[in-house]
Amino acid sequence: MNRTSGDIFVMLMGLGLSTLSCGGDAEISPVAPSSINSSPPTLQIELGSRFVVDIVSSRGATLPVVIIAPSVFPRAAVVLLEGDDGTVALGGASENPQIQSEGFLARNADAFAAQGLLVALVGVPSDRASGIDISYRISSQQSEDVAAVVAWIDARASLPVWVLGMSLGSYSAANAAVRLNGVVDGFAVCSASTAPVGGPLPTGLLDMNLGQITIPSLVVGHQDDTCPGTPPSGVAAIAEALTSSRSVTQKLFTGGSPPMSQSCGPRAAHGYFGIDNEVVAFMATAMR
Repeated sequence: MNRTSGDIFVMLMGLGLSTLSCGGDAEISPVAPSSINSSPPTLQIELGSRFVVDIVSSRGATLPVVIIAPSVFPRAAVVLLEGDDGTVALGGASENPQIQSEGFLARNADAFAAQGLLVALVGVPSDRASGIDISYRISSQQSEDVAAVVAWIDARASLPVWVLGMSLGSYSAANAAVRLNGVVDGFAVCSASTAPVGGPLPTGLLDMNLGQITIPSLVVGHQDDTCPGTPPSGVAAIAEALTSSRSVTQKLFTGGSPPMSQSCGPRAAHGYFGIDNEVVAFMATAMR
């Protein structure tokens, strides 16, 4: 949407959760891309803040979203879409949530913010409180929900907004990038599904019209990922399928700590266990 951080006048005003939670301006429909701004945009989120906001999508579903602002002015925003069943476990207060999930994106949400990104970690929608599946991840309902998160960010900051999906979350990121092409500004996946065992898409993301994505793209994997659905070869395959993307960055990581979970778990090569900081820094640099 041609958003750049250099145009933004910063208003360092702390907004409490009651101002930002469900209702009113949270119900924002996605806007068409535009290069014309009639007035200077503002950043209405206090630097260094973290809170949970309930965002209502155009279809009436409510999404709990953890917002984490960096301590310095953000260069971009990233919508984090976790894998597995998509649930994000939280503790603490809504005004200062503690992320308890161990998935790569959830456990590194603060690390992405420390790299200068405005982070929106998305939980499951209210009509799927027990978790989401592939059918939702590739549906128009999912893209409507992501559009609501992007619109919430757009209403408060003029920043490029990326969607980033991990493992099964890569379906969600790809679906949003295809359906919201031009509404979101960048597309990124890590440990993406290209060889699922069963399901509606025999070759995972490669069956998702990736050639329609025109925005900058980032594809990351791990050379030692032994999860059956996310082979390392998928990184190059996805990059090759992004034929219309303005730019494509790809990388296969190596190394890390000995696994402490099964092959598709978060504490194995699949989840970049032991090299979190290296992976986060690389991805954040590509998205800024």
